[in-house]
Amino acid sequence: MNQPIGKSDIEATDLTPIPNLTAEDEAWIRQLAQIANTTALKLKLFEGDNDEDDPIVRFDERSGKWWAGRYIGEVHFQGRTLRILPRFGMPLLQRWLSCIWGVRLFLTKGKYENSRVWLWQLLAKLWEAQLLIASKHGLPTKRFDELHYGQTLRGRIQTKLTADEFSTGSHNLVSQTRNRHIDNRIGGIIVHAFEILRRELRYFGDERSWLTQHAQNLTMQFRSYITRQQATAAAKSQIPIRYTPITENYRSIVELSLGIIRHHPFSSAGSGSSDVLGILIDMAEVWELYVYHLLRTGLQDVEVIHAGRNREVNNFLLRSTNTQDRLGGLKPDILVCEFHTNRLLAILDAKYKTTTPSPERPRGILREDLYQLASYLASFGNSKEMLSGGLVYPATQATVDILDLQDKSPWKLSGAERQLWFFGMISQETAESGRNLTPNEWIFVKLVQDTFQTYRNVKQAV
Repeated sequence: MNQPIGKSDIEATDLTPIPNLTAEDEAWIRQLAQIANTTALKLKLFEGDNDEDDPIVRFDERSGKWWAGRYIGEVHFQGRTLRILPRFGMPLLQRWLSCIWGVRLFLTKGKYENSRVWLWQLLAKLWEAQLLIASKHGLPTKRFDELHYGQTLRGRIQTKLTADEFSTGSHNLVSQTRNRHIDNRIGGIIVHAFEILRRELRYFGDERSWLTQHAQNLTMQFRSYITRQQATAAAKSQIPIRYTPITENYRSIVELSLGIIRHHPFSSAGSGSSDVLGILIDMAEVWELYVYHLLRTGLQDVEVIHAGRNREVNNFLLRSTNTQDRLGGLKPDILVCEFHTNRLLAILDAKYKTTTPSPERPRGILREDLYQLASYLASFGNSKEMLSGGLVYPATQATVDILDLQDKSPWKLSGAERQLWFFGMISQETAESGRNLTPNEWIFVKLVQDTFQTYRNVKQAV
């Protein structure tokens, strides 16, 4: 059965003040903030150059309150738990993840947010979604050479080994075949992660209660080929996995599985322990991937590049005229380019931040975000051609400031053929976690297309 929230547990939502803290709670959170290593606790959804990690919690001097950072998940310290839920709600997070992985997610109905296993449910659905995508064209196999000894040939005869057999009085023929087998490293890591998920979700019953039939069949196939000892060895191995064109689709599920394995057990800190255990999911990473997949799905006749995953996409703000040394590395989130010509049309940065006005940001936008995008626009593309850039924030009907900035877009950068656009994407909390875009998602995609479509039409007319 599910375990209720303990009396000593603290619950919050990301990027919001933590409510109802006692003096004892604040002392505990202060100590947690000093000792917690966000990098060690964060489960990466993709391999790439990410933004610098934020603290799990921070103290705001102006309001005198503790705020949760941009992560969701659970951390356990000295026998207590800090649980951080998504501020836009679990159904909306489910929608975003469905768009990212292209698989419809179904989580347990009801108030699973109030269960200690809610994060494992989320991880299990992420894991299943990636497994289904990876296995679309079959299981991960590699070719292995196998020798056969006997009276008949199987494959190519091995002349020297056969002669050695005859020299000892044996009349065995030695032959070699090249056969396909499940990749033990990939399969072992997947099986080990599955065993962890099954153990953590045992309160719901066996895997039939949280895996679809197709995913159950896949895990059964893996477990029929991979022994428990092989799975443990694969999980502990430090040797990098060499992917082939056949197994490349499994890279994402392997990375997620390794993240689950490395962070386990995330919920077993004993009372009085000085260790901080937990798993955190970076909502900035989720938001970036969500925006990227929306654009890749909705935009036509252009190439959408996720620069965070592409190590070759980068630039520099400054370059020495004497030595060609470079300073100020730049790596936007998303690039939109023309097919064939590869001309850069737009640069977008996904910002999972609040846009509520404050004395530090009267219009709801941090100045550093403006400077960052302006640097991208100054350093990428042909300086003589039009280039658009956009900042994409999550929005609701109540976040009127970002919507006002969006209505007044584009904003022209002084002295250059560059335009800056603001996007406040309103997400529907009741949206189902399917593949079809919602009306508000289509509105966002159309707005992004408008940033460069007029210029493209003029070029084509010329």
